[in-house]
Amino acid sequence: MSAQKNDVRVQLEVQSNLPSESAILDNTNYKTTFKDKQSALDELQNLNTQLQNLGHLDSTYKLTTKNDTLYIATFLLDKPYPYITLKIKKNKDLESYITQTGYRIKNDSITIETAFAKAYLKKLSSIASNNGNPFATFQIANITKTTQHNLEGTLNYSFENRRTIDRIEIEGYTNVPKSFLKHSVKLKEGEIFNREKLNKQSKELSSLPFVNQAKTPQVLFNPDSTIVYLYLERKIVNKFDGFLGFANEEDNSFSLNGYLDLLLTNNFNYGETFILNYKADGGDQSQLHLKTKLPYLFKSPLGIEASLNLFRKDSTFSTTQQSLDLVYQLNQKKHLTLGYESEQSENLNDNTTTQLVNLEDFTSKRLTTSFTHQNLSTDLFFPTKRRLHFRAAFGNREITESLDKQISLTAILENEFTLNDNHSLFAKNTTQYLISNNFLTNELYRFGGILTLRGFEENSLLANFYNTLNTEYRYKLNDGIYINSILDLGYLENRIEKTKRKLYSFGLGTGIQTKAGIIKLNIANGLFDNQDFRFSDTKLHIILEVKF
Repeated sequence: MSAQKNDVRVQLEVQSNLPSESAILDNTNYKTTFKDKQSALDELQNLNTQLQNLGHLDSTYKLTTKNDTLYIATFLLDKPYPYITLKIKKNKDLESYITQTGYRIKNDSITIETAFAKAYLKKLSSIASNNGNPFATFQIANITKTTQHNLEGTLNYSFENRRTIDRIEIEGYTNVPKSFLKHSVKLKEGEIFNREKLNKQSKELSSLPFVNQAKTPQVLFNPDSTIVYLYLERKIVNKFDGFLGFANEEDNSFSLNGYLDLLLTNNFNYGETFILNYKADGGDQSQLHLKTKLPYLFKSPLGIEASLNLFRKDSTFSTTQQSLDLVYQLNQKKHLTLGYESEQSENLNDNTTTQLVNLEDFTSKRLTTSFTHQNLSTDLFFPTKRRLHFRAAFGNREITESLDKQISLTAILENEFTLNDNHSLFAKNTTQYLISNNFLTNELYRFGGILTLRGFEENSLLANFYNTLNTEYRYKLNDGIYINSILDLGYLENRIEKTKRKLYSFGLGTGIQTKAGIIKLNIANGLFDNQDFRFSDTKLHIILEVKF
């Protein structure tokens, strides 16, 4: 019997004799089941307070009982007071906060909807907190009724001295580059404390490639100071990336090619980046690319990028490119560059025959500018969510005593479209366009291969203008493995050979997380327009990516 008694619950039924008032009651939030009568009475009082906050100051209710467990409350809401006029005391900060809410002070007062009054006070508190007054309070006092069936009251407030971030304490990874906190995350000592801004800065901090947050930032408010605590961990971001490519040659022989890609980041706690990339096709060409980026020189928002690129085509020609850029980091995702590049190419084939024509020694000098926007993700396999890169170079190319003006344009747009947790679509469009009165074979763009147009030999395609579209449908089987389709489209123009070609490639790929790193397999076949499919043209690429 005692167990049954403990199971008895009190039910509350709320109603009104008027349909319009019943609709208002239905839109309020109240409980209907309680453990005892007093809890039900407390809920009725809370409901009545809700109604008064909505402007029904004269609401009343009558409580009746059907039995010991069912209580019926019949409400009479009466006519509401729809608006309340608040008298505003003279204060510059208060007037600024009110202006930020979108209201204008007229005759030292503002008029708001009564139902919005409670939310309006919360909005003022949020604005005050974001302006260095986290402990500001606002109240409506001296509420009276007017003859127009509205309300009047006084907006009271309490402010402390405006708070600024007096100190930033870092727990864990104490050697984090401070310039990134100041310029990239925009978190620095002396600025006005803003809780909403601090939350955004926390997200920016998480997007730094070499930092993890153990937990969100904490704030200590002392009577005379405000201290922000950051809990950081150093992230492993050094990466070794390489692949082997297998293909059949026309004479039915077997060829091996590949590349090595080394990325070193923040090894000196400066946020610096160093890239070494080496490509070889196992036969007649090789390429070495070196690049370094030093951000925020002398604690300024400016940095530098320098690169060196060496390319050799067997005994035909060699090309050397150098560039130096001044980098302005707008924020963690966007940066602008202004720089200078030079290129020297030497014809190594003066005395022998070659299939390549229009080979000449030349030098070129160009001014460059670029803009890059990049969104990173925490995805293990696909760390880049979105990337936009535009680059233009203007200058002259010199051949013996001939000088030609040239413009080189580059545009790269890539994006991953997430369908759900397991399915996504990827698209990357790359365009390069060299504008010149005449062209040399050893200055044309070289593309094709695993990073540009899959299913073709590395750097086997030459063009003064080309466009490629790489697409993938990606399906994650689990957190450690995915499969993807490969469908690439391309178009090239070669003014020297007077050709315009369309290109296609298709295939399949997969990625697997192992103890050694990420292994990616891609098999693709590339075709020119009006070319029949040949299985022997299929290329297989094995990629190993290791972080250390």
